[in-house]
Amino acid sequence: MKTLILSFAAMLLCFVCSAGVLYISHRGESADAPENTMAAFRLAWERGTDGIECDVHRTADGEVVVIHDGDTGRVAGTKLPVARSSAEELRKLDVGSFRGRQFAGEKLPLFSELLTAMPGKGLVYIELKDREPGLAEAVAALVRRHGKGPEQVRFISFHADAVRAMKELLPEYRAYFLAGLSWDAEKKRLKQDLDEMVKTAKEAKADGVDLSFGIFWDGALVKKFRDAGLEVHCWTVDDPVLAEHARKLGVDSITSNRARFLMDRVGKTK
Repeated sequence: MKTLILSFAAMLLCFVCSAGVLYISHRGESADAPENTMAAFRLAWERGTDGIECDVHRTADGEVVVIHDGDTGRVAGTKLPVARSSAEELRKLDVGSFRGRQFAGEKLPLFSELLTAMPGKGLVYIELKDREPGLAEAVAALVRRHGKGPEQVRFISFHADAVRAMKELLPEYRAYFLAGLSWDAEKKRLKQDLDEMVKTAKEAKADGVDLSFGIFWDGALVKKFRDAGLEVHCWTVDDPVLAEHARKLGVDSITSNRARFLMDRVGKTK
């Protein structure tokens, strides 16, 4: 019965994805609020974007916190290494003022705080910034504890072993391998080997890839991953022209610092 229910849920999720491209708020609606703060996430929920993306690290005392960098220097002015600081120390910092006085006092969120605040039908892409000891296990435990099912949570990482770890811990949840793509203008070809990228994603048991987007993307690139049975997601797209190009190529999701703006300008139909 459990297998049947999970299979039905997966089929339903595939149907939802096929209905149109998803617009995911990168670190929340970070064009208008400080990244990876509850202010940015609340703004995304208020604007009705399809989901949010966040980054997670583990603190010295085992808490999972939401922050992109390995230290707080860029967002707080005071540089504390996350892995060598306690959650209490980190949460004393102001991580909102760097974006304006109206955000003064914003605290670095606990991952549990984000999960608690998520709307009932909310969707979050969780980026594991590294294969830090215990990070995958701690994230999986919190997702289970907060009752967030596969329809609400997806995992992403540049580290194939982190993707593999999440698929082993939560096999019914989707996980995507992150990678950057760049164009060699002189040689008129990609600098990366797509076959190698497919191999890495498959070995990590990833459900798809989440790749940096550019005007050089074409149908053949998308087909390469589709033919391997992989979903195709892209980041970080803020320009409507590029978003329209991605939409026409049929990507599954577009991660953007201004996801609501793109939803209104570009639309969802693939």
